Amino acid sequence: MNRGPVIVHRLTVGLFGLLFLVAGGAALIWHTGWEPITGWVDRLNPAWATNLTAASWWWAVLLGIVVVSLGWGLWLLAAASRPGKVDDLVLAGSGADGIMTVPPKLIASAVADELSAHTMFDAASVKAVDDRGRSLIRIEVTAPSRYSYEEVAAALDPAVEQIRRAVDGADIHVQALVHLQNPS
Repeated sequence: MNRGPVIVHRLTVGLFGLLFLVAGGAALIWHTGWEPITGWVDRLNPAWATNLTAASWWWAVLLGIVVVSLGWGLWLLAAASRPGKVDDLVLAGSGADGIMTVPPKLIASAVADELSAHTMFDAASVKAVDDRGRSLIRIEVTAPSRYSYEEVAAALDPAVEQIRRAVDGADIHVQALVHLQNPS
């Protein structure tokens, strides 16, 4: 997810978490019979809700709450369901005569095919992702535990270097994740 949606999601979770803590804590304190809280609850006038809804401005406030809630909810759903798509890369060598671009997913697909053919790896996947505003080509491989990390890294090194050379000067990073399976 990009930075904007991450910030809004964290604020949303923090707000709801704080509200739930306050409501739960107040309910527990009221249930234990702690005097200041039970005194406040006993003094509440149940007619306040009726008086509030009879006010002429109540419908405008309610409509505003509904609009903000719908907009916020739709924005959260759209941000959570939107994949982190990476834009085409502008390659070094582009100039006044023209711009050379390449879709990162094509590079990822070629590297995935190459790594899948390697006998060391049980599984290999390569994706072009936008992770919090950073464009990445993420390589994930799974290897049996009979191989050391150094052996797996040595087998991955040519693929990582090929990607780096291919996108030299473009604003994209290469990330390699290695999963070593537990011995059975």
